[in-house]
Amino acid sequence: MRRSAAASAASKRASGHSSTAVQMYLALLEELDRRRRHNLLAAYKPYERQAEFHAAGATNRERLFMAGNQLGKTRAGGAEWAMHLTGRYPDWWAGKVFDAPVRLWAAGVTGEGTRD
Repeated sequence: MRRSAAASAASKRASGHSSTAVQMYLALLEELDRRRRHNLLAAYKPYERQAEFHAAGATNRERLFMAGNQLGKTRAGGAEWAMHLTGRYPDWWAGKVFDAPVRLWAAGVTGEGTRD
């Protein structure tokens, strides 16, 4: 079966258009992935225990998040610090909200341990 020149040209235009759309879509996906990797705070969704820890900050000056290894203690603390330091609180946030800039300290037994 032979195609007419007009049909062939139309097919090329359509495939070129769809190829451009696919490239644009892939570029958008790459940009979303880049933003997700570089703005971890925006993607932070706490587990139930982490959310309880954050919410307790609204009424308690000091809190303890005691949990086993690899259960998100550092991530929860880091996310909370980042929210307080940037002033960017997500819609679900039920913890303490500061209206003015804050100053936070990090301390540990050794400089190396604090750094790590």
